[in-house]
Amino acid sequence: PRGVPDAAPEPRAAQPPRRAPPDARPRATRRRPRPDRGAVDRLLADAEAARRSGHWLRVLALGERALSADPSSRRAAFLIGEALVESGDERKACAYLRKAGTRWGAPALRRRAGCGD
Repeated sequence: PRGVPDAAPEPRAAQPPRRAPPDARPRATRRRPRPDRGAVDRLLADAEAARRSGHWLRVLALGERALSADPSSRRAAFLIGEALVESGDERKACAYLRKAGTRWGAPALRRRAGCGD
């Protein structure tokens, strides 16, 4: 009959599992060092003082340093966003104000900046 093989194929010999080459193994991820809370708090306090004085470029610089030291700082993001709005860069401010969430009047400032969210 057509299509019927003469003999069953020989079973393959079981092969041991392959080990991944050393360079293909996952490497331990580097953990970011914990932010120095004292240093971040001092930067934020200095940024707040500059904010009260209306020195927006100083607020921006100190806020960026604080955010660099602690990327999860919503307060630093808000201060940067506010400084950008006050200095006329509403478009760039929106990302920072979104990161700030709903605290410190960020939603009202986002509306003022025309962020569209």
